[in-house]
Amino acid sequence: MTGPPSTIRSSATGAARALLGRVRRLGQALRRLADRLTRPVPAAAFWAPVWIPLVIWAQFALLGLRPALAEHQRLDREEARLDPVLAEERMENEDLQATLRAWEDPVYRERWRRQLRNAPR
Repeated sequence: MTGPPSTIRSSATGAARALLGRVRRLGQALRRLADRLTRPVPAAAFWAPVWIPLVIWAQFALLGLRPALAEHQRLDREEARLDPVLAEERMENEDLQATLRAWEDPVYRERWRRQLRNAPR
């Protein structure tokens, strides 16, 4: 831009006016869009303190609480069924552990061999 100063000022002013016009048109378009979108919103916004907790409660009740309670009951029944089995398995494990410790003892193994040799036939 190597023209007279008045030309530079007028072109800068024209660019600023054009930019300002674009910004105004954009603002008007955004206002029109906001008006179209907010017409049904006031009623929904007015009842939001009612329907938002209801939606959250329904989701929790239908998708969260009922399946969790059903699973809890199923696991309680399964636990009651498996308690005697577990007690029996623990007793068998203790017996096997005692037998293992005994067979690892060389004195016990020697006594066992002597008992087998001296057993009546």
